[in-house]
Amino acid sequence: MKLSPRDAAGFLARPDPRVPALLIFGADPMRVAERRQKVIAAQLGDQGEAEMRLARMPAADLRREPGAAMDAMRAQGFFAGPRAVLIEDATDAAAEALKPTLAAWEEGDALMVGTAGAAGAI
Repeated sequence: MKLSPRDAAGFLARPDPRVPALLIFGADPMRVAERRQKVIAAQLGDQGEAEMRLARMPAADLRREPGAAMDAMRAQGFFAGPRAVLIEDATDAAAEALKPTLAAWEEGDALMVGTAGAAGAI
């Protein structure tokens, strides 16, 4: 599903818990970072990062350890609440590595948020 800019603003402010992942991309890294922070804050709340409900991983790490994203998505933290997994600098290779993780996603698993630079036609 590709969201229009008008629909994306609402989704970023209130992520749908039935959506397993989203990719935020663009040529302006500051705008990508701003939107990433907005959706993560909406998903986790004010204390989510302090409560360690956010896992961060560079997409390059998925080549060496493809199961890391699945582990992070399913991990249960010490604190209760929604979780998120941030995949930074996603590429086509990362997308291939994430396919099994996304296929295994179940409601209640962490929201996966990928970020990337400018992308071609999707």
